[in-house]
Amino acid sequence: MDYILKNYKMNKVIHHNYWYWGESYYIILDNGNGMITMQIDNDNKTYGCISGISVTNKARKKGLGDRLLQECEKLAKDLGLSEIYLTAEKDSFVFDWYKRKGFIKDKYRNKYLYRLTKQL
Repeated sequence: MDYILKNYKMNKVIHHNYWYWGESYYIILDNGNGMITMQIDNDNKTYGCISGISVTNKARKKGLGDRLLQECEKLAKDLGLSEIYLTAEKDSFVFDWYKRKGFIKDKYRNKYLYRLTKQL
């Protein structure tokens, strides 16, 4: 991922892959300073799984994470998805950040992780 973030020098890139386990999308913003990845759920093709979000240190605290999430939600809607979900560590900044962005606690994965979902 560091290679992608360092070498994509465009304002917005959406990359689409077909893998043996399904489809994935990478959204890269702000000349490579941020990236979010989403996979289409193989068990339910109307769900998208956010598998990662990354913002470089120099771009933090400037709203890039918000923009990445907004672009991902827009793409998910354009693809006809009804829900996006992710896994986050409870009692962490990112867990609370996703809740502020409209995600709700869904399933308990283990004593440290929860699945968070958002209807689109």
